[in-house]
Amino acid sequence: MASWHAGGARGEMPFYHEWFFRTGINADFESLVRILEPRPMPANVGIRDMDCHRPDFITADGAGELPGTRPELLGLEGALKSPTAQSTVFPQPPNELAFQQELQHIVNLQFEVTGTDVSGDPVISLPLYGGKHAKKSAADVIKLDIARGSWLHALNKDPRWRVAAGFGTAVIQKGQEEYMRKAWAQVQKVLEANARIRSTLFYMKVALELTRTTLSALPAPQLLALARPVLAKVMGSPTTLLHQIRASHLPVATLSGAMRRLLRPRGRLTARLGATRPFDYGDLVTRINDAALSAAPPRATPQGLPNTAELAHDILPTLPAWLLWLIRHSRWLLLIVVLLALLIGS
Repeated sequence: MASWHAGGARGEMPFYHEWFFRTGINADFESLVRILEPRPMPANVGIRDMDCHRPDFITADGAGELPGTRPELLGLEGALKSPTAQSTVFPQPPNELAFQQELQHIVNLQFEVTGTDVSGDPVISLPLYGGKHAKKSAADVIKLDIARGSWLHALNKDPRWRVAAGFGTAVIQKGQEEYMRKAWAQVQKVLEANARIRSTLFYMKVALELTRTTLSALPAPQLLALARPVLAKVMGSPTTLLHQIRASHLPVATLSGAMRRLLRPRGRLTARLGATRPFDYGDLVTRINDAALSAAPPRATPQGLPNTAELAHDILPTLPAWLLWLIRHSRWLLLIVVLLALLIGS
């Protein structure tokens, strides 16, 4: 009878042996890589023949077909190939430039005709791979020059590299909708960043103009009073401006909002004093800072005026000892007794 069927096991199965396993100490990725052994590979691994004797493309003048390469068979290489693989030498003499010269004419035909044709119709020609990436501006026109050895020209004059570029173009064409969607998503973030940059530049210009026309025009005392909330965050040298003010003759309260409201020209204090001319706040701050004027000294008890401490010192010696003990140790009891006496007396 079979132990298994399409739905799984047939009931509970007894077992007679169990075992466990674990990886060894030297069984990580690095140790596994180190035990790999290199083996000889044929020279044709990673490279295949590509027939280029007849490209099947009309020449720029339309008189014939694009000539084949020399040699006609080129080795199309992949990303991985055998260490013994030999790259095809291209081009080879004689007539090694015939293919590349005609290829240059066909690739550049789209740029030459576009510059003279006013119809606006596009010219279908062999593409210049990487041309848009190499442009520095929209006005730059880059053409294929087989005499130059930079990456752009080396890519476009060799059929093997053009095949790889064509594969990349095919990938882009196949997923262009998805790529465009992701590109627009990135563009949206770029637009948001540019908007923040423009807003920041606008705020900086507004602040600069406000500073030039308003703050820079204020006298030093009024400017300090206006900037009082941020003086603790502005460095005057090794220390903040607020620390330097506290170390000077000028009290910080002089720069407070309450002080400025109290001494405003049309305030209640000015009206009560009947001032004939506006109060000069800047002159007050300057004179206090120069020690020519000082604030009111702290309040002190006049000489000869008794205070509570002296009265208590004079009264306590005349009280009985038991009453002094009761005051010191049972104040709540004494308070209750006094309250009862008041109630009985009333």
